[in-house]
Amino acid sequence: LLSGAADRVSVLSGLPPWAALPSVITAVSLIVAVVGMYWDISIHIADGRDAGPFANPAHFLILFGLFGVFVAGFCAVVLPEGKPSPSAIRISGEWYAPLGGIGLLAASAFALLGFPLDDFWHRIFGQDVTLWGPTHLMMIGGAALGFIGQATLLGEAKLAERAPDTSTPTRA
Repeated sequence: LLSGAADRVSVLSGLPPWAALPSVITAVSLIVAVVGMYWDISIHIADGRDAGPFANPAHFLILFGLFGVFVAGFCAVVLPEGKPSPSAIRISGEWYAPLGGIGLLAASAFALLGFPLDDFWHRIFGQDVTLWGPTHLMMIGGAALGFIGQATLLGEAKLAERAPDTSTPTRA
């Protein structure tokens, strides 16, 4: 099912399937997360601190968007067959993961870790005076690093088109 969806998006985008589907997922997810972030900021300006991590509906959009970036990284790691690009990282045996996929996974995991830590932080220290608390920076920074992971994935896709690795089979 996942492979079929990746193949369809690949035809439309001209990218390899292991980069095409994660690129669409990342784009939609980051848009959802930024809409949630702006909505969350406006709620906090108007109402102050909320009761917990899921007391505010905007938090669900942020969480959904960050989890979507994680899903995109996961797809980029599991979709390739063989070595997708010269810069791919060997996971085990003949399983290689694109560097950009690993970047998306790491960036989103870092951002998602900020959610429970943010609740812990606020329970200990109270409401932040500004947006720039350490756990908020984890979430914002992780989402921003998702752009770097996505750019790396697209760069790998272009590199794979120019210089395909013929030592291991790649997905057509």
